[in-house]
Amino acid sequence: MDEYMMSALAQAKQGLIEGGIPIGSVLVKDGVIIGQGHNKRVQDGDPVTHAEIDCLRNAGRIGTYQGTTLYSTLMPCYLCAGAVVQFGIKKVIAGESQTFPGAEDFMKSHGVEVIDLYLNAVCCETLRIYPIAITPFPRVVKVPMEIMGYQLEPGTLLLVSTYLTHQREDIYPEPKKFKPERFLERQFSPYEYLPFGGSNRRCIGAAFAMFEMKLALATILQSCDLQLVNTRPIKPTRRGLTVAPPANMQMVVTELKKQEQPILV
Repeated sequence: MDEYMMSALAQAKQGLIEGGIPIGSVLVKDGVIIGQGHNKRVQDGDPVTHAEIDCLRNAGRIGTYQGTTLYSTLMPCYLCAGAVVQFGIKKVIAGESQTFPGAEDFMKSHGVEVIDLYLNAVCCETLRIYPIAITPFPRVVKVPMEIMGYQLEPGTLLLVSTYLTHQREDIYPEPKKFKPERFLERQFSPYEYLPFGGSNRRCIGAAFAMFEMKLALATILQSCDLQLVNTRPIKPTRRGLTVAPPANMQMVVTELKKQEQPILV
């Protein structure tokens, strides 16, 4: 989690201390926090003092909102999303949208880039437990070097296990459990989390793959609820150089969700 979302979280905690609803927000421009606030609907008895509105009020008149990013611990509602569109804020980063889905589609339909950190965390945790490649491409030692007491001579072939790295309990407590929250609580180094390999040999399509994964997952889950046909443990299978779910894995749609507007705009 970056410093800006941490500041928004601090605002949310302040709201909780005051006896209010724990939602916080900060406005960032050119890498500097220029406004911050938290939900005060309970404290002030004001139905419109949402965290984002409080943040924008505290930022004051800044002339132009070009280049600003609004951080919020919860996906903004339609009231706050309207302010985002009205002021021309082009990027919103939300801590999560599970508690409240907010007005994500509304903002996107008006050209706002919306990043849901919880959705990103779900994708990261999925790739941690089942990386698509068990190992990245091997490396060849070019000059004599020492790693953890091992003397390695030129020509030695090194192979890192992505899967075993992702299963280290000293890095990922309870590594067998699916816990997306771990990616909201801290940022892992490229030596701890490497689903796409590392260094200058890192997968060239990493950014696109993550975008594709989040888009597909969000589209499916906003359209329907799914359930596995059976409860047998799912084990990944080899498909060439990569691993994937078994070909016979089946799911059924348990509920179709009504869409008030298109998901993709």
